[in-house]
Amino acid sequence: EKPDLPIVTRALMYSAVPAVAMALGSVGVCFAKPKAAIQASFQRFSSGLLMGVAIIDIFPLLRSRLYPYGTLDFWNTVALYVGFISAVALMYILRCLECKESGSLEEHVAAASHGSDSSSEDVSRVSDKNTRFSRWSTKDLDDIVFDDQRKQEKMVQRIQSAARIPWGLVVAVVIDCCVDGMLIGLTTSGDTTSGLMLALAAAIESAFLGFSFTVALLRATRRRCAAVIAALPCLMMVASAVTAGVCSDGIQTTAAFSGMLSFSLIALLFMILEELLVEARATRFGGLWAIGIWFYIGFLMSITFDIFL
Repeated sequence: EKPDLPIVTRALMYSAVPAVAMALGSVGVCFAKPKAAIQASFQRFSSGLLMGVAIIDIFPLLRSRLYPYGTLDFWNTVALYVGFISAVALMYILRCLECKESGSLEEHVAAASHGSDSSSEDVSRVSDKNTRFSRWSTKDLDDIVFDDQRKQEKMVQRIQSAARIPWGLVVAVVIDCCVDGMLIGLTTSGDTTSGLMLALAAAIESAFLGFSFTVALLRATRRRCAAVIAALPCLMMVASAVTAGVCSDGIQTTAAFSGMLSFSLIALLFMILEELLVEARATRFGGLWAIGIWFYIGFLMSITFDIFL
């Protein structure tokens, strides 16, 4: 028997649990700058949790959509391939744009450094040829070099502050949160206990994901911009949960739902394999077994939640 609370209220309450957990994980970055080993461990742990969600929650639901009556459904299969191809195309288009922007950034930094080196050579050349420099004190010459270096540092910092946001990671995180919210909304519309358990399990995943996501944003942009972007997945999670709860009766009977699940599954795998694990491996501690084992700990925790919750 369904509870007396409206579906919108229940979906809003339950989806707020992982949304708040993700916000707390994001805020935790502001209190202390994590070390490289800690950051890599959290990224591995988040990857394990998300991999468990993909294998345990999303894929079985998608497979059940393909065989609604024991035989392969044509339109759900078509929707699966459309969602798969669309997700792969979108993720790699965003990746190509990021690589292009990253290359432009490196060229600007190199140009700034080359320009500063040229100006330093000019000062040295003039100081050798012009006898007026012989009347200058050593302190004056040091001030010239110091000002030149300071201008170089400011120029490089200004270019680096304009580094592009990792939109591939942002899109993947937003889609993952939308899927979590959608699953919470659909589950809540039928059974209150199942919706609450799914929300609690998603809260653990979202807290670590918010921490890793905010760390990645802070490396690419300023604190205020990172805070605005980090709030977007939380809001989208709540919005998708409410929308799925209200439209649950119509969504589950369409092939578009299978396409959406396929799209979200590929986006989630892309975030795990091309973002989180790659960044964790790139640190100097990424190859240590004490760091790599956290992936399997996260995966085991995801299985544990599925068994007991």
